[in-house]
Amino acid sequence: MRRPAAFAAATIALATMLSGWTLPDRTTAVVHADSRHAAADLPALTLVDQDHVSVPPGTTVTFTVGVPSGVDIAALAATGTSTADPTAPTAPTAPTASAVEVEVVAYQPIDSPAAAGQGDTRQRMADVVAGKLPPAVGSVALPLSALSSPVTGQLDVPVVIDGDAAAAPATSDTLTLGHPGIYPITIDLRVAGVETARVITFVQRDVDAGATAAPPLAVALAVGTDAPVVLDDTGGVIIDEATIAQLTTLVQILETSVMPTTVHVAPQLLAALRHTDAPLADRFAAVLDTATILSAPMLPLDPSAAAAAAQRDLYTQWLAQGEDLFGSADLPGTTLRAATAVTAPLSEPGGELLRDLGTRLLLLTPSLYDSLEGSIKGYTDTSQLVQVRLDDNRTFDAAIVDRRIGARLTQPSATPFLNAVYTTVDLLADRQDIVGRGGNPRRHTVLIGTDALGLPDPATLAPITALISTTSGLSVTAVSQLSATTDTLLNDGDEVTVNLPATTPADISGRIVLQTSLRATGSRAASMLIDADPRPAQWQDETDTLPSSAVTDARAAAIKSDLEAQYATILGSVQAPPGLDFTLTGRTGTVRLKFHNSADYPVKVRVGLGAASNKLIFFPPEDVHLLAPNADTEIKIKIQARSNGRFPVYLTVLAPIDTSGAASPLATARFTATVAALSGLGNLVTGAALLVLLTWWVRHFRINRRRRAAAAAQGRHPVSVIAEGHPDLSPDAATSTLPDP
Repeated sequence: MRRPAAFAAATIALATMLSGWTLPDRTTAVVHADSRHAAADLPALTLVDQDHVSVPPGTTVTFTVGVPSGVDIAALAATGTSTADPTAPTAPTAPTASAVEVEVVAYQPIDSPAAAGQGDTRQRMADVVAGKLPPAVGSVALPLSALSSPVTGQLDVPVVIDGDAAAAPATSDTLTLGHPGIYPITIDLRVAGVETARVITFVQRDVDAGATAAPPLAVALAVGTDAPVVLDDTGGVIIDEATIAQLTTLVQILETSVMPTTVHVAPQLLAALRHTDAPLADRFAAVLDTATILSAPMLPLDPSAAAAAAQRDLYTQWLAQGEDLFGSADLPGTTLRAATAVTAPLSEPGGELLRDLGTRLLLLTPSLYDSLEGSIKGYTDTSQLVQVRLDDNRTFDAAIVDRRIGARLTQPSATPFLNAVYTTVDLLADRQDIVGRGGNPRRHTVLIGTDALGLPDPATLAPITALISTTSGLSVTAVSQLSATTDTLLNDGDEVTVNLPATTPADISGRIVLQTSLRATGSRAASMLIDADPRPAQWQDETDTLPSSAVTDARAAAIKSDLEAQYATILGSVQAPPGLDFTLTGRTGTVRLKFHNSADYPVKVRVGLGAASNKLIFFPPEDVHLLAPNADTEIKIKIQARSNGRFPVYLTVLAPIDTSGAASPLATARFTATVAALSGLGNLVTGAALLVLLTWWVRHFRINRRRRAAAAAQGRHPVSVIAEGHPDLSPDAATSTLPDP
């Protein structure tokens, strides 16, 4: 491992600069008995890269570290001068090249039997990161002259882990560990034997060749954006700078992650991006097909609020429309309805709605899980599933974001690669704890993401995904596989089961009331317009969006004010004719009604006439008529009289969609009708006919009376008596009362 003489000269210059630093008080720098343990206040080296985290014996691990700011390794190598702050103290004496070295120290493994009783492996790993190092078990010191500088300010530190001493003597760059385990490693920059700067990392030494390793632990990744969808006055999606920043972070994650990535994002944000930032939209189009997009409604709609407001059909419709936005050239990729990211409280009715629509897996943030009835909070092994029970005894599987990794990913890191190593080792420590409890890592899965299922720092997440995918003992999986490959957590022999709350604060009932009212009035106004008028479709679009949080309260109030004004103008555009009394002198006739339309567009109205006791019949009694814009329109209605007299006639003007008896007619009027249809010549004719009839009856009665009298007299005549069989009697004798002989 020889280096050019120029680099040796640079080494002396670096040593000269470092010797001028003020070193910490060594009485406080040592935190353990071993003199090589450094204090937490030492200047930090930066871990820029580590090509392996888990290695078999004999593997070379190269640590790339950045020296503290102010030291330019390349400049030193080229000129032998320092670019350190000129105000820093001048070194009294330049140490020799051999006085500057990098020491790599290994410590007792955090998963060793000797660590038993000191907390779980993950906790011991956290203690090490905080500076609480166990006893050292091995070290190797490398002179600065033996190290290369890949870029300005960085050093490559190659170390062989457990080199094969039987095949060749251990070299000076071999770090002897001895047996499998997760080893804390410190990389120290030492000047004249004094520690000057340090970084703490880890290496897992795998089992020897031929030995059986524990199964790998699966890891799934979920990310998402909470950028709100906000609609402007035209119904378009507002893409502001903050939203662009979040979407840029999301696309960077998709471009750099080597793990299957599950994403929750409002579909409308991606659909609208093409009109705002075409280059960013192109970047999404290039990588979306590598991700799985969780199904979401076309516009944001909380399932709990939708269920509480009896809007299950609306949620179902919007969910399908949101899914339909994907699958094109601009928005490739597939959607997944079987899993839902729960980032806001979910009610029991909302859970039933999701379950009915195909959701089988809930991705829960730790804080939401802790708030549920039945949660065992921090005692939960988040590498296993818990059950979410519904009132109808159906359940969801639920995966909880890993707490420690979630907290680490939430904030951007000044040392992203070091965080990636810590995350990878955290997972290896979790695997070791599962094995220690007698579990099978194959039936466990760790869900990683921020603690709010948001957007991790891409600079941190990219090396995490790279290390996880290349580290033995870990495997990558997709969220869609979680339920199939992960067991449910048991507590005292029973499955850990949580219950959703009966209600949540999310409430859209006021918006639904407003929507219903506007639609009812809008339907009346729309029925007055001709079919080609575009306004009803615009009203529908605006009222359709009201249940969504994409419509702010201020925007909802503006929609209400604007639509009600439009409706009032249309509904109030028709003026009924003033009171119009008329006289009908015949049995039939026609009434002429003149209506005025004050609008600059044609409108349709339903006109109805009716008279008291149906003494007048109108043809038709009710019909729809088109009124010309800014003009008077005369409507003719035929009338048939059923009796004479004076009685009121009522005019009702309705919207075409209204029915008779509608509570709010557009206009009404009252007329007085005088009917003289049966007077004059008609009465004379009728009287004459009655007189003729009466004369006929009198004459008929007198004729009949005379006939009856004549018939009686004829019976008493002598001729009539003889004719009846009494020839010997006189006519007068025929009437005698004497008895017969």
